[in-house]
Amino acid sequence: MSSAARKAQADTNRSQDMASEIKALRKFAENTAKHAPHLVAEWHTKQGDDGIVPTGFISYLLMTWCPGVPLGEGRYESMPQAKKKKVFKAFKEALEDTKRCGVVSKGDNPTLLWDAENDEKCYMVDFKFSGRPHYIDVAERIWQRWGLQPGPPE
Repeated sequence: MSSAARKAQADTNRSQDMASEIKALRKFAENTAKHAPHLVAEWHTKQGDDGIVPTGFISYLLMTWCPGVPLGEGRYESMPQAKKKKVFKAFKEALEDTKRCGVVSKGDNPTLLWDAENDEKCYMVDFKFSGRPHYIDVAERIWQRWGLQPGPPE
């Protein structure tokens, strides 16, 4: 695609999902989230005429790193039941932590990372569509949406 064609597609404003992500990362930093990345620095500018999308808006975000492997693509479903219980417990803690910070996912799910090597902890990343928690407990709906159901009673 030519530079002129890419320039015609340029968006000169920050997208709503980028603004949502930045807001969530700021809240995680302000509230010292233990299960989500924190915003460290940000820079927003327009691309030059030699950019990938000439004159298009571009953002660079620096955030803290969260360890683990994504639980998507059937990883959770293929785990033994005992491990699923550990993941579920860690997921619940992560969800409560993000809610404490005033952020929950709305729409597309954030990525859930499972860090089995460091205290079997879950982290949530990618809050492109997020907002404040509602007065109702959204945890159960989120668990269901992610296929994270409590295992049989112990």
